[in-house]
Amino acid sequence: MKHTNNTIRNLILAWRNLWRNPGRTAALIAAIAIGLWAGVMTVGLVNGMYEQRIDYVIRSDLGHLQIHHPDFLAERDLELGLPEVGKVKHYLEGADGVEGFSERTYADGMFRSARNSSGVRIHGIVPETETMVTNLGEMVVAGVMPDPAAPVRNPMLLGQVLAEEHGVDLGHRVVLTFEDLSGEILSASFTVTGFYKSRSKDMDKMNLYVLSEDLRRLLGREDLAHEVVVRLEDPVTTNSFTGVMQAQFPDLSVQSWDQLSPEIKMMIDYGGVSLVLIMVIIMLALSFGILNTMLMSLFERKREFGMLISIGMSRSRVFWMMMSESVVLTLVGSAIGMGLAFLAISYYSVHGLSLAAFAEGLAKIGWDSLVFPFVTIGDFATISVIVIGMTLLSSLYPALKAFRIHPLEASKDL
Repeated sequence: MKHTNNTIRNLILAWRNLWRNPGRTAALIAAIAIGLWAGVMTVGLVNGMYEQRIDYVIRSDLGHLQIHHPDFLAERDLELGLPEVGKVKHYLEGADGVEGFSERTYADGMFRSARNSSGVRIHGIVPETETMVTNLGEMVVAGVMPDPAAPVRNPMLLGQVLAEEHGVDLGHRVVLTFEDLSGEILSASFTVTGFYKSRSKDMDKMNLYVLSEDLRRLLGREDLAHEVVVRLEDPVTTNSFTGVMQAQFPDLSVQSWDQLSPEIKMMIDYGGVSLVLIMVIIMLALSFGILNTMLMSLFERKREFGMLISIGMSRSRVFWMMMSESVVLTLVGSAIGMGLAFLAISYYSVHGLSLAAFAEGLAKIGWDSLVFPFVTIGDFATISVIVIGMTLLSSLYPALKAFRIHPLEASKDL
């Protein structure tokens, strides 16, 4: 209890000593607050961008996990379809935690219109199950998705960017040229029934969607499926469910989204390290400000400290007096900065932070220009540790100098 009372008295005394020079103290508190606000906002912004990127990758194409022939992704050979697709679908239908799954068939070929031709990847999908695992239906901006009940032959969903480049409109017929399973080159006419627009212009230019049954018929095998994509009810179970599926089907390749897109996983891992470095750099800059302020305070009060030591105050008490002033200074600035950051993130996490000025550049790499930042408890803990650590380090040198003050020499400094 006595120790607690002494600590409180020391902090109160430190607070009073700081305001002996109000201009300098206020400026440094403001600098600490602004620096921490900027750092926490940066962490929140990057967190929001990463979270949205992961969600976009999962919802637009990958799902939480995918199942393939072991060699399909490496070779993209049309003949490498899933050998047990019926068993896989039957297992998924009865599995707990599965929100939906869909099978896909692929082919690479040429898209030809009256104006131009382009290399494309043809996705054969089952619309009613595809919309359960991806947001393809939400990306349709004109017309409709391919529908088996459509009154046209071979319906197709086309990227809006590709359609504009080729001057194609709804109802137009275009030609797809690709190899079938026997290696023969074939051309087939498709009718454009809809346009989609994603966040990535490259995706819109490269990918088009047709009915899986139409593509299978043209390829020459009615039961061909190259991929089964799975969406789970709880994303946290992705790795465990992937392991269960791999054990159930050891002859197939079962991969989670982060295995299918290792660059995203790597970006997130390195991003976490980068955020820590950003906070360290910010606090390092602020630490020099704290160091300078405490050294100035020590210079101005050197005679005072010498007198206190000469009348009996212990050197350790002088040491902790200087340390207390640094701690109080940082705590006040940090509290203001984190409070402002908390208010800002609370607002933007609901309403979103617009990066419209960079929208065109972000769209090229598939990022959204409206970001919803957030900060986790772990982020706050990391920031707090960095702040405390850098504060103690920056306060140590002035406090040690105060500890070593010689009363006789200090009395000569007027």
